[in-house]
Amino acid sequence: MINYLFWIISSGITIYLLLYSRGFYLKVFSFLMRDFYLINVIDKFLFIALSFIALGFIVYLESFYRKNKKVFYKFLLITGIQLIILFVFQFTPYLLFGIVLSYKEIFFLILELILGGLFIGIYISNQRYRIL
Repeated sequence: MINYLFWIISSGITIYLLLYSRGFYLKVFSFLMRDFYLINVIDKFLFIALSFIALGFIVYLESFYRKNKKVFYKFLLITGIQLIILFVFQFTPYLLFGIVLSYKEIFFLILELILGGLFIGIYISNQRYRIL
């Protein structure tokens, strides 16, 4: 039962990453290109391609969580990687455009980075002790 709870949480984060990645690459394309029609075509193509990748990842996660025994540590690894990717998606446009961040944005960016690193660190420390 806990496997499916982890799967729903990971799937929700994956869908959020899909939607946030669209905003990310639209910001990057608006910074790099000036042709609106080309950006529009690339946007539609990339969103469909990323949707298929996200759907495949969600289906894989269901099988992955159902078959593995130490599901909690696998969940921490996957969630940690997703949080790091979300940090990159959120922080890169600020670097490109030179926008000043508010304290709330800085807090959430640091929180994502710390939680992602902590989750991955817990997974790695568990693997090290399990192997020995």
